[in-house]
Amino acid sequence: MSKKMPKLKTEEEEINFWDKHSFADFVGESKEVKAKFPKPKKQPVPILLDEGRVMALKQLASSKGIGYGTLVKIWIVERLNKEIALLKHT
Repeated sequence: MSKKMPKLKTEEEEINFWDKHSFADFVGESKEVKAKFPKPKKQPVPILLDEGRVMALKQLASSKGIGYGTLVKIWIVERLNKEIALLKHT
């Protein structure tokens, strides 16, 4: 039998409560909720590459089982994160 969930007034009370209790004891008290997560707005970034580089991208991406646009996005995000990290350390 599940226990009755107490009313917790502060985040600190919740933290202390869950440190000492198991969610499994309160299964009957839980309700399904639908959460909405906003999608980040995306913007196209046009770039021009010579045909040989596009073909190389397509072949490499295909060998990884992804589209070449996805590969380009991965590389841009990785490099952008690296550059931002370098800026933070200077």
